[in-house]
Amino acid sequence: VVAGAASAPNDAERRFAARSVDPLARHLATAGLTVRRATDEDVIRSGIRDRVAILPYNPLPPPEELRRLAAHLDRGGKLIVFYGGSAELAARLGFALGPAVQAPDGRWAAFAFGRDRPPLLPDRVRQNSRILRPAFPDSRDARAVAWWEDGAGVRQEQPAWVLSGRGAWMSHVLQDGDDASRRRLLLGLVAHFETNALRAAARGARLAELSR
Repeated sequence: VVAGAASAPNDAERRFAARSVDPLARHLATAGLTVRRATDEDVIRSGIRDRVAILPYNPLPPPEELRRLAAHLDRGGKLIVFYGGSAELAARLGFALGPAVQAPDGRWAAFAFGRDRPPLLPDRVRQNSRILRPAFPDSRDARAVAWWEDGAGVRQEQPAWVLSGRGAWMSHVLQDGDDASRRRLLLGLVAHFETNALRAAARGARLAELSR
């Protein structure tokens, strides 16, 4: 899980990026996975060691970080990106990044996955977002797998999640809320790209149970 620092344009954004790491790391650890934390600067200096890297809020990676992320993808690594602002990174994953869009409360009240979603992912995750930066499928193996819904459950035109063979992209950050659905979301995405994650999660859960 990579904490945004060099990728954030100002101090306020860097503080928000730092706060975005803990909930994701906590959900993954609770699911039984071992979580390695890094920063943008760590990626620039040493690259990415693990097969799957998560960018909770790293809006504008500098060129030297983009080169490291591209090298990670070229080696077969995967990225799970939240609310990214780099069209270059989106293109590397097979997506086209659209402009930021805003709406009043309730327009984007949840996101729901379609029937073709990867295993383990929840049907629906509730969170109230008011600004999105949607990405769209732009390669042969890319597709939208989740869409935003309003408060009445009506699907909106903006995709919440797009997926390709290289990674996944969410059009906003993952807010706090129901832990179970968020834990399933993150574990399901990681396991989609790294099948060993399920065995690690089961082993971690057994160890946690034994330590109680």
